[in-house]
Amino acid sequence: MIAASANSPKFIAASLLLLLVVWTGAAAADEVAVRLLAHRPVDKIALHAPGWEVTDGAGRSAPATNCEIVLAGFHRAVTCGDFRSQQAPFAIRPRAHDAAAVATIRLDNETRAYPGRLRLEAGRDRWTPVVHVPLEDYVAGVVAAESPADDPEFLRLMAVCARSYARHHLAAHNGRLADDTQSQQYRGDPPEIGRAHV
Repeated sequence: MIAASANSPKFIAASLLLLLVVWTGAAAADEVAVRLLAHRPVDKIALHAPGWEVTDGAGRSAPATNCEIVLAGFHRAVTCGDFRSQQAPFAIRPRAHDAAAVATIRLDNETRAYPGRLRLEAGRDRWTPVVHVPLEDYVAGVVAAESPADDPEFLRLMAVCARSYARHHLAAHNGRLADDTQSQQYRGDPPEIGRAHV
């Protein structure tokens, strides 16, 4: 087998990939926080998360099934059946015995499923949903959202890029990612077909 020359495309690509792996190793993160709908004016979302519970700022909690969440304006509130609260911040997370569950959010004509845990954080005039998700679940979601390709090698390279960007952003800016092109597109839990290649 002949070694690749220093100017060959394969050698350059392998060198860049090695640099990315070394560079991102110092900024490892097990979990990332992603602001949802960060640059999309949405006033209301529906949340359905069997096996999850919602807890308000006063410590009251209820099952997070068939919830309506008004994010903006004077009437901001979380309503889940008989439970209604305006006391932010809200934590929405799986119960300990049902940690594999996902939360489904519906807005307009779109449905998204999110693993991890959600928070509704209070701002001046609106609440911001923030999902805290394991890094590898985030990477799989980014690859599914940003790449229509189904070539396994290409998807693996996309995963390296998505992971590197997330780690760099978190280390350099000590902040959260957004779910749109300001950071990387992330629409939640991808189909299992997409995960198999990442």
